[in-house]
Amino acid sequence: IINKLVDKVLENKQAQYLDSFIFKNKYSISLKIMEVGEFFILEVLKVDKKELKNQILLAYFNKTTDMIFYKNQNLEYCFIN
Repeated sequence: IINKLVDKVLENKQAQYLDSFIFKNKYSISLKIMEVGEFFILEVLKVDKKELKNQILLAYFNKTTDMIFYKNQNLEYCFIN
């Protein structure tokens, strides 16, 4: 699903949204994917449970070879791979 959204971002040069994606048959998440220069930004907009947000991000981060970081609402780094 995310790969298809990335393709749409490349094609349309506009951010793409994924609303109410069901994760592990339990949790609903919403994502935003956009292109900034040479990079793609995947922004988690909404997650049912706070602890799940970190699990989702870490699972994705551990599978990619791209440089990734994220910050909290106070702009403090929470993760850098």
